[in-house]
Amino acid sequence: MERQVFAAELVTKIVEYFTCFATSILRDVCLKQRGPEAAYADVLFLVTPAYGQPLSYLYHAHFEGFHLRVMLSLQGTLLQQCSVVMVLLLLIFFLLLFYAHFRFRRQRMEALAAKISGPPAWPFIGNALQFLGTIQDVLRTISRLLHRYQTPVAFWLGPFFYVAVARPADIETVLTSPLALEKDRVYRFMEPWLGHGLFTAPVSTWRVNRKLITPTFNPRILERFVDVFSAQAQILVRKLAKEVGGGECDIFHYINLCSLDTICETAMGLTVRAQDNNNADYVTATKRLSQIVAVRMFKAWLHPNWVFKLTPLGREHARQLRYTEHMTSTVNWVKPCVIVHLPRLRKIFTSCLLMTDRTITRKVFIDLLLELTGTTFNDEQLKAEATTMIAAGNDTTATMTSFVFLVLAIHQAEQEKVYEEMRSIFGDSKRVTTSRDLRQMDYLELCIKETMRMFPVAPLIARYLTGDITVSDVVVPTGSSVVICIQHVHMDPEHFPEPNKFIPERFLPDNKRHPFSYLPFSAGPRNCIGLRYAMLLMKTIVSTVLRHYKVTTSLKMADILLKVDILLKSVRGYPVALEPRRYNN
Repeated sequence: MERQVFAAELVTKIVEYFTCFATSILRDVCLKQRGPEAAYADVLFLVTPAYGQPLSYLYHAHFEGFHLRVMLSLQGTLLQQCSVVMVLLLLIFFLLLFYAHFRFRRQRMEALAAKISGPPAWPFIGNALQFLGTIQDVLRTISRLLHRYQTPVAFWLGPFFYVAVARPADIETVLTSPLALEKDRVYRFMEPWLGHGLFTAPVSTWRVNRKLITPTFNPRILERFVDVFSAQAQILVRKLAKEVGGGECDIFHYINLCSLDTICETAMGLTVRAQDNNNADYVTATKRLSQIVAVRMFKAWLHPNWVFKLTPLGREHARQLRYTEHMTSTVNWVKPCVIVHLPRLRKIFTSCLLMTDRTITRKVFIDLLLELTGTTFNDEQLKAEATTMIAAGNDTTATMTSFVFLVLAIHQAEQEKVYEEMRSIFGDSKRVTTSRDLRQMDYLELCIKETMRMFPVAPLIARYLTGDITVSDVVVPTGSSVVICIQHVHMDPEHFPEPNKFIPERFLPDNKRHPFSYLPFSAGPRNCIGLRYAMLLMKTIVSTVLRHYKVTTSLKMADILLKVDILLKSVRGYPVALEPRRYNN
């Protein structure tokens, strides 16, 4: 009996909530359309908790142009008097009312969206049906939209409005606007993994941390890392020796471990020896996390956290996160240690500083984190920045470098030019690479840039608008997201003639183009902070390997199939065969 009375009261509260919600909706409409004198409402609640007594609920509201009356009367048990049909009718009514309110509040966005070219959208789901399929289909879908409609192109994913842009002038407008600094809402799916590091942080956090961390990426500081780059590249050469004569191998596996060792040592001061220990758990976990997050981004039904956690994918996501914890677990004991020894550490760090005209620049990223630990950074902030540096930096650098090897293996003439450049710098010597050597590798840099044009690791990026911006004479409203189609603009023949051909000379200094037509590291104030670091590391790895091995492959450019696991990657991996170079001494 008590359970039945409780159920009856629960239904009453639910109806009360929804009817009051309905009142607020209709009142908002009347106040906006007719003024305050047009709206009034009377609400009467009569509840008798004793079982068997009448339980009644009366709601009456009148607005100018609207009339709503709901009466619910319960006698005896809930199931006898409150039919399922009645509950369903009430539910349908309030869902329709909610949808009307939703549409009413989005009138301005929908009016502005209608002025932007794009495919027609269905109610509720928008254009989501066009994005069904694998995540590999997403790039093709957006590419088709950009070819069919005039850019910018508008589309809806459920209730969320997106505008895709591919003109350099439009891209510049977006990426340089202070109203487009926020990352799109889907980036939040990386937060359980990366935390609120520079890559995913809201603008308020990003502004402060970027200003603090940027000095550690000063070019003169980065050049001091080249010794570490070279040492790790030499280990890579030795590890690759076992693949000589054994046919093709996926070079990404080796590059990934080399990059992980290098980034951990130079950025965080950690010696993990991934190349020696094969650190399979961490590498596998980060690879799988990228795949899971990418799937979730493009599957709207996986967006709610409570739904995602109930799925097999969500449970695997939680399991893989645990494998990545050990890389940044040192943060838990670093802070108390630094607080105790902070005065001594400040003296040590100060003696290692480089003085510029008006600023002090630190040598190593970990130095800055350690010093900030005793002041403004808490453990979670330290962990977020550490994880971002290791996870995001490692995967992007390893992927870009692997593409360079694969492309040069296909284009033997260009690989030979790179090798001749190495001979002109090193002769037959097997000495390690120096920062001065890297500055002379002009043709190798052209090849790296051309590879990143054809295979940008971030083919799409998205920004959330906190205010209206004007793109190509149309207003993109606040609350919408802009998708920057980097791969599309990189393959536009207007900016890069014969875009499917590998032509490193495109990037000679004499060849001018719009500065926002080439975006391998994004652009604007929120571009990639590690672009110089990545270029130095890639040049070191590629030059060291090509001095020792000639790389070949059975693939042609047309055989390279692409997929998106957050980053753009090759479906077939990066298969190359290694042949040892012959030296005279």
